[in-house]
Amino acid sequence: MTGRRVDALAAPPTWPNYAETRCASRDGKRTYLVRASLPSGPAPAAGFPVLCMLDGDWTRPALVAALSSAPSAIIVGIGYDSDEEGRKAARAYDYTPQVVAGRSEFDPRVPAWRSGGAAPFLDMLEARLLPDALAHCPADRSRMTLFGHSYGGLCVLYSLLERAPVFKRYAAASPSLWWRDGHFLRTTLEASTRPDAPETAASRGRELLVMAGERERWHPRSVGPDGSPQSRLGGVPTLPSMRQLVHAVEACGMAKAELSVFPEMGHGDMLLASALRALHFCTRNDA
Repeated sequence: MTGRRVDALAAPPTWPNYAETRCASRDGKRTYLVRASLPSGPAPAAGFPVLCMLDGDWTRPALVAALSSAPSAIIVGIGYDSDEEGRKAARAYDYTPQVVAGRSEFDPRVPAWRSGGAAPFLDMLEARLLPDALAHCPADRSRMTLFGHSYGGLCVLYSLLERAPVFKRYAAASPSLWWRDGHFLRTTLEASTRPDAPETAASRGRELLVMAGERERWHPRSVGPDGSPQSRLGGVPTLPSMRQLVHAVEACGMAKAELSVFPEMGHGDMLLASALRALHFCTRNDA
């Protein structure tokens, strides 16, 4: 997997030991903006744990506010050098797995957006974006956590269940299990009942944290009757599917899994709240 390094920028004053780089995707259609921040204190002998955050453009405000009191970790935010609409289209492609190999697929809610690019995106993340970001960092590569919200949460689950293990911990916030009529949840449930289930989580040491808001709902349409997302009513509660997912992941032996429910929170509220929770998940002591 190749990518073209574009440039490196000076550190904003609000982030300690901060570096920013840009790298073009292999197909040249997206430019990744990678922001890495190191704790200001001395590194442990094995190095700092690493939190890799999808949607780094949107999670950054919460992490900037938390850096002064946060547990020590290297934070790598993966974002896009694009405007807001460009980011939305890019993540719809990068964070969703392909259903039918070799077929062009498009987002079920916004047909103008391509989907199905999770595999090449994770190739790029694992082979280029993360190694570049951590090349000169005192990082403990055995304690890396991948975090994502919504479509990003779906990508985290895909990385856990379908990819060779690169991360030790996976934090999936409000994952879009509704995507493609529940395709990903169905395949996970099917995998949990196969007699050839993989080796147990204890032998791998991998952990999954699924986070969901108590008030989250899935809606069959992206907007309500007056054309705005705010006017949507009803919807399907997400928590039953989240519980099914956690049980299935444990049953198929892919990770030690847990569900964390955030009281009174909806889908949008979960982005920043779950990012902060993921930081503590990344740095908690190993069992």
